[in-house]
Amino acid sequence: MEYFQLGKTDLFVSPLCLGTSKYGTGLSKEFAFRQLDAFVERGGNFIDTAHVYGDWEPGESARSERVLGEWLRKNKGREKLVIATNGAHPRLETMSLSRCTPLDIETDLNESLSCLGVDCVDLYFLHRDDVALPVSHMLDCLEKARGEGKIRHYGCSNWTLPRIREADAYARQTGIEGFSCNQLMWSLAQTNVEKIPDKSMVAMDSETYEWHKKSAMSVTSYHSTAHGWFAKQHAGETVTDRCRDLYENDTNTAILSIVSRAAKQLSLSVTDISLGYMTAQPFSSVPITSFSSDSQLDAGMRACEVKLPRALVDELNAAKGLVLRHRPGPAGAFRWE
Repeated sequence: MEYFQLGKTDLFVSPLCLGTSKYGTGLSKEFAFRQLDAFVERGGNFIDTAHVYGDWEPGESARSERVLGEWLRKNKGREKLVIATNGAHPRLETMSLSRCTPLDIETDLNESLSCLGVDCVDLYFLHRDDVALPVSHMLDCLEKARGEGKIRHYGCSNWTLPRIREADAYARQTGIEGFSCNQLMWSLAQTNVEKIPDKSMVAMDSETYEWHKKSAMSVTSYHSTAHGWFAKQHAGETVTDRCRDLYENDTNTAILSIVSRAAKQLSLSVTDISLGYMTAQPFSSVPITSFSSDSQLDAGMRACEVKLPRALVDELNAAKGLVLRHRPGPAGAFRWE
């Protein structure tokens, strides 16, 4: 497996990040252990969790981190893995109350380290933002934790572009590293943002895409397969109401046409194209993907190593409105062979 540098950090990661949000809740500990073993055996080294994962069910908190921590304690080779976790998320029962103060961040980070059973996490994300707080309060807290050796690098998740720019300006002004990665909702599909139930989630748009091209800040993307929308549509399968609400639009119908044609001409699966698109961007881009079976994991690992023709990626970006075509022409004007 080919590893690549995550933005300007010293982290070298697999082209797919294993999502663990259902560990200890939707997926049993035994299944999670087998999946983690299989992921590493196939060359994966990038694993994402969050302090809030699992808290939607009653009982023990931070179950995903605890399951991952138990697996880490039973397995050697921690130094070869890149572990990312998220903190500073509101309590699920009080989503309107932010938790981004330095005390909140420090509390969540310390608890995450304890649950994971590690002294340091490689990449620490602020899971949400609080626009009422100056970015300096949060970045100074993260820099303090970095100086103490608790985190190697840090990033933001579900932050709007104006706030990312504000944080970047503060980092440049003070000479600190600042955010090295942005985690947001992004996939090959165009999301109906007005249908996103949690309004604190942030999706990729054309302006943010251009920012990443110019800044070289890396991206990790959740919902990276759009809940399987393209694969199910291509196969003629029924999608859930939630999936239909999020992704049914004219743009995705046009993208599906391109994907179906490319899959046939290039002898690739729809998953190959969906995840291969995510790793083919002009900046470090890693899809976070969760799997509920061994076959899904195998398909995902293969897909993230697919090298799509540049012209196909350009056509998909143009269909999504992320870039302009270099010349006028109908859909399918690019040649991929």
